[in-house]
Amino acid sequence: MKKLILFLILTQPLNSQPKLFVSWDSVSAPDLAGYYVYISDDNGLLTVLETDETSITYLNPPPSGSVTVTAFDESGNESQPSESVVFRSTSQNAQDSTIVVWTIQYIRLRLIFESGASPSTSDADFRVQWIQFSDTYSGRWTDLVQRPDSLTTDYWISSDTLTLNTPRLTEFNPGLGLRWRFRVSFRDGEFVETTQDFQPVKPLKLIKLEYIDEGI
Repeated sequence: MKKLILFLILTQPLNSQPKLFVSWDSVSAPDLAGYYVYISDDNGLLTVLETDETSITYLNPPPSGSVTVTAFDESGNESQPSESVVFRSTSQNAQDSTIVVWTIQYIRLRLIFESGASPSTSDADFRVQWIQFSDTYSGRWTDLVQRPDSLTTDYWISSDTLTLNTPRLTEFNPGLGLRWRFRVSFRDGEFVETTQDFQPVKPLKLIKLEYIDEGI
């Protein structure tokens, strides 16, 4: 098998998740089965991806690390690795695109439809999901539930506005250490994701009055 040559592009468009694009020259072999892509971060943590294509796009890569690629045949024999290519993100910290909201306030998102006008809809037309994450942790996308009781519902939809019940959602993260992101599907279509992260914080609370002096 001939030597693999890598080409990398690391991008992070404004207010969206970073992407690592990896491509390489194809290998000409009658029994070629595919390629392994090894992505490691600066701490040595390794992610191995398998593909039969000559390029991949990897979402949310580490801020910096290295990539190597090998080819393997139908018998499981693996080639020598390509030269290691180092990547490093120059984007701003993810916190820069985070919107801070009070835990007692609702998060309201505008629903913008392709036609420009809000169609006639029912609650069953929408599927709303959220994910909780931090710089070191990422949960899974989970369905939010609309309930008749306004105190326990996760969200409301009225006309072209989606309102998230922030006080209710903070019950799942009492430490308020995680950020949130939301996405919505309309009539079983593709999910549309928020471009910003949301960080709930507790309002300031008055805890003490302290005497200073008699006055000026």
